[in-house]
Amino acid sequence: MYIAMAIGILKVKGKLEQSIPSHIAFLGSLSLDGTIQSVDGMLPAILAAKKLGFQQVYAPYDPTFPFQYLQHIDCVFVQTLDQVMQCLHGQPVLFSTNHPPSAVDPPQKTHRDFEHIIGHDYAKYALEVAAAGEHNVLMIGPPRCGKSLLAETFPTILPRLS
Repeated sequence: MYIAMAIGILKVKGKLEQSIPSHIAFLGSLSLDGTIQSVDGMLPAILAAKKLGFQQVYAPYDPTFPFQYLQHIDCVFVQTLDQVMQCLHGQPVLFSTNHPPSAVDPPQKTHRDFEHIIGHDYAKYALEVAAAGEHNVLMIGPPRCGKSLLAETFPTILPRLS
């Protein structure tokens, strides 16, 4: 469900008493736990909203978002539907383009290495053969059996690109 639809439903059900000004747009997809997920084409959508006359856009928070392209539009970045409701009730926002975050750390990636995987001997051997012979690989199996772990660590056995 999109966040704009959720706001409309909350408005109809009486959970949101105040009126929502027509110059506000809502972008993003609402997950089942209430977090707001980014959708494809967020930057073009925000720029299109600006072109259509919207003055404020509520969008999902993304630390890698290119804030420098957002000028003359107030973009409020939120993470959950609850934060949207709080902002609409007049509470201070987490941050917006008018008050961007001072320093946002990029998400930390954990380093996983192919040699640290215990077990999966046949699958590891098959991946080693595929890497050596430049073959394609299709991994099938039940959920949570290690396919994603093997796929994530597979690049660590490949030679560096030159």
